Amino acid sequence: PCQAAASGSVVYISPWPRSSYSRQHAVVGALLVAAVRAGSASRSTLADRRGHAESQAERAEQVLRRRIVSGGYAPGERLTEREIADSLGMSRIPVRDALRRLEAYGLVTTGQGTFVSSFTPSEIDELFDLRIALDRLAAQRAARRHAAGLPDAGLAAAIEGAPRPADGAEHTSRVAANMDFHTQLHRASGSALLLLTAKPVQARSEWLFTLTSTKDPVESAIEHRRIYQAITSGRVELAGLLAAAHVESRRQDALRILGPTSPESTDTEENR
Repeated sequence: PCQAAASGSVVYISPWPRSSYSRQHAVVGALLVAAVRAGSASRSTLADRRGHAESQAERAEQVLRRRIVSGGYAPGERLTEREIADSLGMSRIPVRDALRRLEAYGLVTTGQGTFVSSFTPSEIDELFDLRIALDRLAAQRAARRHAAGLPDAGLAAAIEGAPRPADGAEHTSRVAANMDFHTQLHRASGSALLLLTAKPVQARSEWLFTLTSTKDPVESAIEHRRIYQAITSGRVELAGLLAAAHVESRRQDALRILGPTSPESTDTEENR
């Protein structure tokens, strides 16, 4: 028989005796707790899977970037997801994500397949124009910030940590140290927008410098130090001019090594 339990003016009817009702209530409560825990575990597992896929995509991006920048993949070479995935021991999904990121940085192009990007003379000129504008602005802002009592430790570390000529550092190590200086210069500007804007430019610049750099590393180190000294002295215009001249000094080597200058880039040089 049903039992009634009164609570104020409301009467609840239970199909079980009162003692049985308590047991049933405990069972239902336990089931609810188990369901909540299962849902939480499911969400945690899904998050773990997403995190794993993200880490794989990041690893694939780093490996592919190194292969492109070092010349392991030649400009214009076709890249296939399956071959890359097999070589990295992962599925094609993170490789596809990595290729999309590299496309955003201008290192690969897509269309009828995915290919390593290449440089035309006009693209080289545009890249140098962007680098000059960004580095000049970064150096000027860094000098203003230093004069205002906001020095940047990262820039000082890049100067002190750069390989010495006597170290016999490999070409790729020198290029990496050079790019680190410029990255720290952008950070020293204190502008998050400048740093974000510079990222794809930096990625293509690192690749370009690896392919074309013939500049004496001693000379580059001296120029870096001069820029740094102008910044730490608070000499805004001098810092900007030195940073621009430092980038400009590599332009003709890059154009000469990667191909004959097109009429468009010749006009650009004549008008500069």
